Amino acid sequence: MLFRSDADADSNGTVINDVSEACTPIIEKLSAGGWPQKRIDELSIALREIVTNSFLHGNLCSDRYQVSISHVLHDDVLEVSVSDKGIGFDGSAVQQSIKGLDLLKECGRGLHMAGTYADRMFFNDSGNRCWMLFNKN
Repeated sequence: MLFRSDADADSNGTVINDVSEACTPIIEKLSAGGWPQKRIDELSIALREIVTNSFLHGNLCSDRYQVSISHVLHDDVLEVSVSDKGIGFDGSAVQQSIKGLDLLKECGRGLHMAGTYADRMFFNDSGNRCWMLFNKN
C-alpha cells in the first residue's frame, strides 16, 4: 500500500507504506495539543477506515496509485482529507444511521463508523475524496 501523508495541507508530503504510519503524524499532533485520548482513538478509527477504503475500493488494491492524506488543525477543529485515484462512488448515499445497516455485509460498516466518529463527513462530487471534521471535545 502506498500513502502520501502530508504534515499539513501546504506540504508536499512523504510516501508511506503503512496505514498506521500514515496516521501517526496526525495522532502525535493531537496528543501534543491536549486532545482527549478517547477523541484521538475515535479519530484514529475513522481515519483508518477511510484510508483502507480508499486503498481497497478506490485504488482497487493497486500499488500503482497512492492514497493521499492531508490535514489542517484549526485551533480545536481538525480537518482531514483522504483521496484516491479511483472512479469514486455516490457519497450522498452513505448510510449515516445504524437503522437498516446490515452489519453482516462485507462493505459499508467502515463508512458508517467513520461517519459516526467524525463531526462532519462529506465527499466530492465524484466520490474519490473524503473530508472529515473533528472537534476536540
